[in-house]
Amino acid sequence: MTLMEEKILQEDVGYALMRLYSGELSEGEVAMIQQRSKAEPEFRHAYLGALEEIALVSSLEEKGQLSTILAPPKKNFRWLAVAASMMLALATTWFFMQPAEVQEYTDIKRYVSGVGEQRTITLEDGSQVSLNTATQLLIEMSDNQRRVILERGEAFFDVSEDPVRPFVVELGQKQVTVLGTSFNIFKTPDAYQVAVVEGLVALHDPMEPVDDVAVDLSNLKQGIAAPRKGLLRAGWLASYSTDSKHLDVVQPESMTRYSDWRKGWIQFDKEPMSDVVKELNRYAAKKILIEDKAVMDVNVTALVSVTELSATLNGLEQLLPIKVTHHFDRVVISEK
Repeated sequence: MTLMEEKILQEDVGYALMRLYSGELSEGEVAMIQQRSKAEPEFRHAYLGALEEIALVSSLEEKGQLSTILAPPKKNFRWLAVAASMMLALATTWFFMQPAEVQEYTDIKRYVSGVGEQRTITLEDGSQVSLNTATQLLIEMSDNQRRVILERGEAFFDVSEDPVRPFVVELGQKQVTVLGTSFNIFKTPDAYQVAVVEGLVALHDPMEPVDDVAVDLSNLKQGIAAPRKGLLRAGWLASYSTDSKHLDVVQPESMTRYSDWRKGWIQFDKEPMSDVVKELNRYAAKKILIEDKAVMDVNVTALVSVTELSATLNGLEQLLPIKVTHHFDRVVISEK
């Protein structure tokens, strides 16, 4: 794509976002935008990128860091100057778009969990989705597809088998397609992490047709096709960096870390206190801070509760050479 074509594409996406936000879209415009997103992979990819950036803006706003993204470099994100102000309302609007002439059953809902909250929802097909702390997603159930946009956070998917309707989780630069399996996804602004507990999962480019991926998965289950690129089997963990575009696939000793959070527990195994605090802060109403540098490297091996953080911190204080001090607006860990 030439620089001129890229500029035109960015302007088109920006204009579409403004029209969506205006609330004045005609049925013809909705159909035109939807048809273009289906016919032009570049346009759809740019749209998903915009939604991902908007989700990041919402996250930063909640953390009081909005200024870091409201003034992006003009040469790369000119159109985001407008998109940023729209926040996640646009994600919902775009997700609802359907051509006027298409008449099919569709059910679209948004689900959100607060900081420290965990919740499980059951879909009409029997699938279950568990939302971990500070998670936000959209779910669309229609006659021919099951689709999720994971805007941020972590979710565990226990998907009912349905070869006719693939289950797709859109992340932005990547998406996950399954026919029926159990897996966990943790999404941050700079990385995606996919852990497969049961079955087969395809992690692939959003421009790749879902129907083709579904056929490959079906053939693989029947043993009549060679493994496809991006295939993940049970017991494997894939980590993808949105900055470097690097994909790392490993087989952890245990998968309990990626499923036991639904019971309110996290197992740490010889992990530095700095990583433990980073994880616990995802669930904390008050920020947990490490005051002494020496404490950061203290190894932690423990099964802790994320639903009872005060008890967890008191337990760590008894187990390790650390002191936990509770303040009005923060919790400070120092050397004992």
